[in-house]
Amino acid sequence: MSTLITSQSITAQEARRRLGELLDKAYYRRESFVVERAGEPKAALVPMAEYNEMLRLKQEARERFFALVDEIQKRTSAYDPEAVQAAIDEAIEATRREKNRSQ
Repeated sequence: MSTLITSQSITAQEARRRLGELLDKAYYRRESFVVERAGEPKAALVPMAEYNEMLRLKQEARERFFALVDEIQKRTSAYDPEAVQAAIDEAIEATRREKNRSQ
């Protein structure tokens, strides 16, 4: 079951006027706020625990991505890049020929 994350929208002017109160609500009540300027969302005020979790997830995703890139490089390092490009070009040309025949 997923949890719906909700936050209140406030104007930048309101955020400036009520910053202390909003900080307390974020810290003690775990509330989040989207700060808008001219009706457009510009930033979010979130509890530190949520921010730290976001950073942790972002770092994990980055590490998984680079591990995947490394794995792909290891698996494909034995192939000649020019031969791979030639095979790709040949497949593209064959697909175009097939498409032209069926039209």
